[in-house]
Amino acid sequence: MSLGSFVDGVPARESWPAGIWEKLERFVQGHVIAAPTFSFYGSVQEPLNSVSAAFAASGQFKGEMVMQVPEDLAPQWAIITTATCDIAEPGVKKPKKPFVQVAPVVNLQHMDRGQQGHVRRNRVGHFVYLPALAARQSDLWVADLRYDQPVEKSWLAGQEPVEVFDNEAQRDQFGKALAWVRDRPAMGQVFIDHVQRPLQLAFQRLFAENKELGVRIDEEVSEWAVQADSRLDPHRLAIFVLSGGGVSGECREWWQVAVDGLREQAAMAGLTITGPVFADLSTYPAAEYLQLTVLGRLHSDLSNS
Repeated sequence: MSLGSFVDGVPARESWPAGIWEKLERFVQGHVIAAPTFSFYGSVQEPLNSVSAAFAASGQFKGEMVMQVPEDLAPQWAIITTATCDIAEPGVKKPKKPFVQVAPVVNLQHMDRGQQGHVRRNRVGHFVYLPALAARQSDLWVADLRYDQPVEKSWLAGQEPVEVFDNEAQRDQFGKALAWVRDRPAMGQVFIDHVQRPLQLAFQRLFAENKELGVRIDEEVSEWAVQADSRLDPHRLAIFVLSGGGVSGECREWWQVAVDGLREQAAMAGLTITGPVFADLSTYPAAEYLQLTVLGRLHSDLSNS
């Protein structure tokens, strides 16, 4: 019987190879490095992606196994997703974290132009646009947050960091995207069926019919939120539209019409909807904000949708 964690056993800082901590201090969250070999545990009988499908098609393997991403599909780069303070663990005499997480960096230049626009504006939740790398390589390079993998810090110390953001705001956006992957709230099915999905579909129709207005509304609204009597079994909820300085009349009108269109079907399912309430984050009371369930941008998915 195994006791403790296989991650334990990290030696004290002074016992690590000379110079390794100085090398680790060069790295921050969001730096790109040469990609390690990516692998995962998968099923040959029930393949769910291109790699496991290739293993199944070869006819050489059976059952469950470790699958290494083949060279023709392997990414050239990876991006560090671990928090900066956890990389070199400054001031910690006996480090406790021997691994750093990295995610693949992929080229989405094959996407159609409409989708590329959404990716460049970071409107596809699991992709984060890397502008400096894209400018250097003349393609559409993004961090793919659907997968990340641990690498030992001793391996990371031998790599060279590459900066892929133009400014601090872009790096902050990357950190927020990482947080959203883990922090997305779960909501009840009645909310998903009668609020979230209908609003997302209405927003998609807006983009198809009037892209300029859709982009403007998307840029004006920082996030939307709800205040509900229950997240998983709501019967009453208010919809909030949050901005960083107020929204235009066109934005107000679209949200009002969209929310009004939800009420009848939602009421038949036992859900009463009020709002939308338009709030400016620069003046909205912090105590009231903390009472809201923030749902990101309208295109963002929840943890169970």
